[in-house]
Amino acid sequence: MKKILALPQAISKKAMETLNGKLVFRQPNGFNYIRFKLEYLTQQFDNLESAFSAKNLEEYEQISSLKQSVQKLETLYYRLLSTTVISSAILGILFLGMGINQLSFQRAQLENTVVEKSVSNR
Repeated sequence: MKKILALPQAISKKAMETLNGKLVFRQPNGFNYIRFKLEYLTQQFDNLESAFSAKNLEEYEQISSLKQSVQKLETLYYRLLSTTVISSAILGILFLGMGINQLSFQRAQLENTVVEKSVSNR
């Protein structure tokens, strides 16, 4: 039974050759094996680096999206806060104005009753 080495596809193609029309796998010797292994590790490192970069890009896009959402919420919050403050001020002014009108109306009624009593007493 032949022992099969688990080398990456690119390395396996370099290590294969034909002999008398048959495909033969040549065993890599010391330096070739180290070179093949180094190429394989470099390829794996590049794959990991690209996967890591893709993950970082995805996380950056998510953070950017969240930042925009927070900015929109802050804008909405400040609009609601200013609307509430302005509405409260307007309602306060209206109630104060109604209170002053009520007092002047009561004074006018009191003066009318005093005038009516003095007219009716004559």
